[in-house]
Amino acid sequence: MLTTGILIATVALKFSAGGWVTVLLTSAVVGLCLNIHHHYRTAEKSLRGLDDILLKLPLPDDPPPVPPRDTNAPTAVFFVNGYNGLGIHSVLGVPRLFGSHFKNFVFVGVGVIDSSRFKGREEIDNLQRQTEENLGKYVTSVKRQSFYAEYWYGLGTDTIDELERLAHEVAKRFPRAVFFAGKLVFAQEHSWHKVLHNQAAFTLQRRLQFAGLQMVVLPVRVQ
Repeated sequence: MLTTGILIATVALKFSAGGWVTVLLTSAVVGLCLNIHHHYRTAEKSLRGLDDILLKLPLPDDPPPVPPRDTNAPTAVFFVNGYNGLGIHSVLGVPRLFGSHFKNFVFVGVGVIDSSRFKGREEIDNLQRQTEENLGKYVTSVKRQSFYAEYWYGLGTDTIDELERLAHEVAKRFPRAVFFAGKLVFAQEHSWHKVLHNQAAFTLQRRLQFAGLQMVVLPVRVQ
């Protein structure tokens, strides 16, 4: 109410002396915010549809035995953020592209510690438990398809740094590992998409490839 009153007073008393500039700038900011909001709602709707489809995929009721871990076998390592359609889309995309080449599936996730929210040990424990539960769902899903799977996790304040650290540890255990991450791809790509959506996958890819580790960014189409 206060800011609205100031706006009305400025426009009424100072319109000819520059008040119109206030109207123009305010309208531009409001329009920009509405467009950003619409963009996020559209992307959220697409991801929600992806969740509705992929989280309900049927799995074998009586799967064959899971083979033992072979650290020297080709290994697909997935960077995931929670158990969702985006992560499952990446998992399904690898066999479609590489067939039965990969024998091990490893899921890597990070629980982000936000200092403004986490004030005690109990909340840290809850974050750790939630992170492990989400990663465990991927492992269970893959094992029921008769593949070996395991997960690695970490807690930290910087997601990229923690994922990079975990990637190097996984690569030591599985020397033939190839890393994968999903990235939203829009039908009409604009430069401002890079501002509205994080570029974590490409940032991580650049760091790992510079260190000699192979990483593939898998596109996830969004309308």
